[in-house]
Amino acid sequence: MVALFKDGECIYETILSEGSTFTYKKDLGCAEDIPIIVIHIDTVFRGLETSTINIDGIFQISDNYINIEDGDRFGLMEIKTVNSEEITMENSNEVSLTKGKTFNLMGKINIKVGDCDTLRFTLTVDTSEPGIYQLRGTVTEETNYTWTPLNFEGLLYDMNSGEYNETLELTNLDGRSIDSGHLSYITAPINISFKYSGWDDYESIGFMGEKYFAGYKDKSIGYKGISLIKTGRLGKILIDEDENHTLYIGNSLSLADGYSFRFDEISQDGDSIMVALLRDGEEIRSDIINDDSTYTYTKEIDDEDVPMIAIHIDRIFRGMETDSISVNGIFQISEEFKKVEKEDSYGKMVINSVTENQIEITNNESINLSKGETINIMGDIKIKVADSNTVRFYPFQEIKVAVDELPTPEPTPIPEFNIILLPVMVIIGLMLLLSGKKSV
Repeated sequence: MVALFKDGECIYETILSEGSTFTYKKDLGCAEDIPIIVIHIDTVFRGLETSTINIDGIFQISDNYINIEDGDRFGLMEIKTVNSEEITMENSNEVSLTKGKTFNLMGKINIKVGDCDTLRFTLTVDTSEPGIYQLRGTVTEETNYTWTPLNFEGLLYDMNSGEYNETLELTNLDGRSIDSGHLSYITAPINISFKYSGWDDYESIGFMGEKYFAGYKDKSIGYKGISLIKTGRLGKILIDEDENHTLYIGNSLSLADGYSFRFDEISQDGDSIMVALLRDGEEIRSDIINDDSTYTYTKEIDDEDVPMIAIHIDRIFRGMETDSISVNGIFQISEEFKKVEKEDSYGKMVINSVTENQIEITNNESINLSKGETINIMGDIKIKVADSNTVRFYPFQEIKVAVDELPTPEPTPIPEFNIILLPVMVIIGLMLLLSGKKSV
């Protein structure tokens, strides 16, 4: 005899035998007697002191269902037909693919449009809510296969320019074994446009599912070409924006990593300004700059000054009462660089070479594609293998979105003297009111 409980209350009891399946059914809308919980009883053991059962299979679906009918709308899509074979939907109105926009198509499915004259767009899944998501590559049964950003979203692709230079290549799969050296990963820098259009391109590179800063193009922000990848370093891009910010004297603009940019003074003729860069509230540098110019903060890396922060001053305004400046471009990279060197190991992969042109990585051990397994390859890149006699698998990048947990503030204790004084203050206030005097 077994029983099913919900929220601590027994809702169903029945008698089962060894090898049978427990089934709990409910009506879901107009669909009657739908099994929502099934449990397989494998063995039953009756002992002198203890009796047990062994369960080897559980399946459960939610009893909270979505009701769908012809004519229902989900985002920009409308249901045309619903039957036991399929659901078909169509957009009921014209959809405009505006440059640089991302908009919801239906549910968690969005459309992202490239910010370029060439019409270039893609379907994406909203991953903003907490959870674990997969960016999947194409499933293959082939012994030779190549994944690029066009069939594996975990690799870097610049939609605005259409550039990509990151591949994962399988060669000569031997049964279920990827022998050493037969899974190669090659990534190289591509040109990316700054969000602020007044600066030339910079170099970015994808590395194991992450986007990194690789170097500045020649004169991209007024400096000669600088390659970070040549020195075996990759930088995280912290800020890349072209929003407009207005600063008045004494105002600060918050940046990443504890930095802030402050506007201090303006010259009598209004052609130049004094600004300061602060970190964690302390001034670390002051400069005088002109309008329509780029402020840069550099750090020396291998005897070369590398801009870590670039801020474009669009306009200086000197008024009768108020002085201000307008900032319309900010770019910042992290000072904590990722080091990449030959023979570094990442999971089952090892770096073969690092040059200013590319990074090449191959598997340094045999990888067995066992049925139903999920295999860590490198970083957040993994391979999922089908639970089938046919060798079928795909690569994916795992993305974990954590819940932003804010600490609950401790209640502020009321001092004892406040508790004592409160009734006294009330009595005094009543006496003043009765006597016709005003209290402040």
